[in-house]
Amino acid sequence: MGTRPSDPAYNTTNLQHRVVLSPFAIGQFQITNEEYATFLNDRRLSLQQTHELILVKQATGVTIPVSGHPVIIKSGAAGLPVTGVSWRGALDYTRWLSEKTGKIYTLPSEAQWEYCARAESKTIWPWGDQFDGTKINCDRPIAMLGAEAASRLSQNALGLYGIPGNVWEWMLDCLDVTFYFHAPTRDPVFLDPSCPAPMIRGGSFRTPQYQCSPGYRVNYFSIGHWDSIGFRVTRRLA
Repeated sequence: MGTRPSDPAYNTTNLQHRVVLSPFAIGQFQITNEEYATFLNDRRLSLQQTHELILVKQATGVTIPVSGHPVIIKSGAAGLPVTGVSWRGALDYTRWLSEKTGKIYTLPSEAQWEYCARAESKTIWPWGDQFDGTKINCDRPIAMLGAEAASRLSQNALGLYGIPGNVWEWMLDCLDVTFYFHAPTRDPVFLDPSCPAPMIRGGSFRTPQYQCSPGYRVNYFSIGHWDSIGFRVTRRLA
């Protein structure tokens, strides 16, 4: 985990170090508008007056025309990654999914996400040390890709799509710029339930190449509402 001096995302607080992870599962794709709308529709009575419903009106693919009515997915947007969702809204989705399935879902830690984004490679990018725009939706004059389009663009060695690139992804961790210097070796994660600015990873279709590299770290205000921040989920394995 971390970066080396030749990495475009390198800095002195982001040094390479060894991490050991317990087994986990992760979504092949980022959560879509259709998946998030299912959650909102199931919870709409209890969420009618919440901040999250106010924010999700700004999301790329869903609209709530009248308070208390079902969420409507915009035409052609069902398979696109849901964006405009706050960090707490993403966590609420994982709690709801856990309740529905009886399994434990959450957001990925930075360490879990980086492992998946690197796909067991030791190079700057999952495919090598040189940027290849045919393998990633980053720094391109096009919008985010849905699941079907993303599957045509690339699949990494772990069978995952849109990682890194496409849209930023919320992490479970809060920001600690010195975390790499004191983090535990096994399953590191910096938890803060009231975190004002959690970590995001992966870059997006509109960000420069270095921000899409697996080692790049940055945080963003937890209220979200940016149209290029989404998320995917992890599941705990016994």
